[in-house]
Amino acid sequence: TYAFSLTVAGTAILYLDNDLIVDNAHRQERGTSFFGSGSVEQINRVQLVADRVYKLRVEFGSAATSNLNRAGAPVFGAGGVRIGYARCSDGSLELDSAVEKAKTADQVIVCVGLGPEWESEGSDRSVYQLPGRQSELISRVAALNKNVVVVIQSGTPVSGPWDQVAAVMQTWYGGNELGHGIADIVLGRESPSGKLPLSWPCCIEDNPSFLSYRSEAGTCYYREDIYVGYRFYEKVKRKVQWPFGFGLSYASFSFGQPRVQ
Repeated sequence: TYAFSLTVAGTAILYLDNDLIVDNAHRQERGTSFFGSGSVEQINRVQLVADRVYKLRVEFGSAATSNLNRAGAPVFGAGGVRIGYARCSDGSLELDSAVEKAKTADQVIVCVGLGPEWESEGSDRSVYQLPGRQSELISRVAALNKNVVVVIQSGTPVSGPWDQVAAVMQTWYGGNELGHGIADIVLGRESPSGKLPLSWPCCIEDNPSFLSYRSEAGTCYYREDIYVGYRFYEKVKRKVQWPFGFGLSYASFSFGQPRVQ
């Protein structure tokens, strides 16, 4: 079974061998795609036969054909369409395989995080947790192996079972050389020396703007006032996962007896 999808700023219909499988033209719902001018993703699951050749056809209409209310959102005259295609799987086989390998490993590095499907300019994340079954993967591996390092790739904080693992490395989105940088650190060629530029909440409810997020009747109220970031956590004496400026390295430091000469 395979999933096909359409996301569009405009209108679009997807056919497989002349059979309509996805209609994102007549019953559209406004989403965050295309900087707020596009639809939510419409998905349909289809059973395919191995070794058979299929004909896929998309009928696309520009942004002017859209049925969505675009008030307050930018409108791109040409519009745009995104076609999705993936084999349907809940990831159980892959997860079980990873857990089995972790049983006999000396050291486990688990890479998790987000990506453009989950966070990008022009849209908000719907959940604070790691998407999918990534937290389950970490927990199951950590239950079998105590030498687990989690590498997070994300542009924002995420919640996960961080207290169950030996170390967590936040790598952000470091560009083309990020892979080499991660390898140098986990292999000990370089010592990590970065510091967090923000406070990392334990849960989304701990965010200073959680209670006042979004607008009311078109007006946005910044009720956290000057108590943003670390100022908020200091004011309410609330614990964070990691504080502003936090960051460990392979080195250790201690203060000796001060002397004046």
